[in-house]
Amino acid sequence: MPVPQPAIMPLTPAMLPQLAEIYHAAVQQSMHPSYSAMHKHIWSPRVRDRRHWRARLRGYQVFVCCERDAVLGFIACQTRFPQRGELDYLYVAPEAQGRGIARALVQHLLAWAREQHWSELSTQASHHSRPLFAALGFEYQGRCYQRRAGLVFESFNFSLTLPTQKALPTQKALPTQKVTAPHLG
Repeated sequence: MPVPQPAIMPLTPAMLPQLAEIYHAAVQQSMHPSYSAMHKHIWSPRVRDRRHWRARLRGYQVFVCCERDAVLGFIACQTRFPQRGELDYLYVAPEAQGRGIARALVQHLLAWAREQHWSELSTQASHHSRPLFAALGFEYQGRCYQRRAGLVFESFNFSLTLPTQKALPTQKALPTQKVTAPHLG
């Protein structure tokens, strides 16, 4: 019997508890030397509830990678800017890391952004995701720093210009169904 392959799909409200668990576990189990125990505690002190994540993800397009009924990872991009998006969240469950899930999520988001006719996608990458964004063609724009509870968090600005695709004048464009973030309220 074939082994089920992970699938990428839009987030549903029922997936929010798994998303919250993944976020917290990925932060807490980070082994990068730039993140002390205090950094990880400030970044994610506990697993947040469904209400917190519903509010946090308003105005985002969120995709999850699932295998059977388990969420393995997620990506979330702000959609409030015309013609461009800002990728804010990319997390994979610690036990699923190293399987190419983060790469697949970014590639899925890029395809979706092109369908929206966006011209740019940007992100502030962590130490963990910096190599991935560079490998996927994002251009490094410089370092940035945030201060939280007296600690400094370093990240790396990246952006990617997306090619615009328009139908040729003699061709009829096929209708597409616009994918939007589900109502999480």
